[in-house]
Amino acid sequence: MKQLIIGTDVLANATGGIEIQKKDANGEPVALGVADTVATAPEIRFVRTGNTTVGSEVDAVASPWIKGTDIIGYDGVSGVAQVAEVLTMTYTNDASGGNVTVKFIETSAGYEPFVRKSYEIDAASVGANLDAAIAADRPDFLVSHTANAATITAKTYVGSNDSLTNIQIAFDAQGTTAAATVSKASTKGEGEAIHLAKEEENLLGSGVGDYYRVQQADPSTRYVVAGALYDVYNLTWKNSAEGNIRGVDNLRHLKLAVPAGSSTWAQTTTFEADLDVYLATTPQAFVAGTVAL
Repeated sequence: MKQLIIGTDVLANATGGIEIQKKDANGEPVALGVADTVATAPEIRFVRTGNTTVGSEVDAVASPWIKGTDIIGYDGVSGVAQVAEVLTMTYTNDASGGNVTVKFIETSAGYEPFVRKSYEIDAASVGANLDAAIAADRPDFLVSHTANAATITAKTYVGSNDSLTNIQIAFDAQGTTAAATVSKASTKGEGEAIHLAKEEENLLGSGVGDYYRVQQADPSTRYVVAGALYDVYNLTWKNSAEGNIRGVDNLRHLKLAVPAGSSTWAQTTTFEADLDVYLATTPQAFVAGTVAL
């Protein structure tokens, strides 16, 4: 089982907020407190508060009740925007002339055939000639470059998984003394809406029973906000009550995503503080979470 719950930056018990709950003495769900442990709250769950008001509906959704003793994995990441790959190029010219070949190979797909672009230019002024060649015929995976091709900026969100580029440079001096060196810098990105939206789409069937539709309208509401960054928490627990088939689907995974740097939600629910104290009392004795709010 895998579940994704998207929250908003509001009070935990307000519409769209995510709250950690335990059961009180009567078995009713109440908010988890900062002093709660596995002993005082043997089971917890995570709930997004709903709203049935016409025009501002939000679907209420909850994780299953999770035994603290079953939790085996917990981590998180702070939202960070993807930063395009930048190639910093340094060239050595050959004043006597001749041609060199500079090939850009975009390898983020991980398998052949890779997308590539090749330029054959005069070795007497490699940077200036490569600058002109790229300007005249720029491949899709390159976005821009500075004068004399000193820095070359690649495209973000490439390929089927919307990843960063991974450009390799092949430089063939073809008998000249010309040369080129390259250094690369980029930021992978975490908690980005473009990836969470795909995950939300893929889980509609198991989450709300809305499977692929060909002719009927799709009524399901999506909660990932395009272009937003999210702080993400991941929780994994085992299924201690074995089913009829031993070992099948015995792991459960929950992902919680809230707007990065949430102020109202984080400060008024002490979400991480409550969860960290609780998880420290589980058999795994988890240390403080890795999401910086």
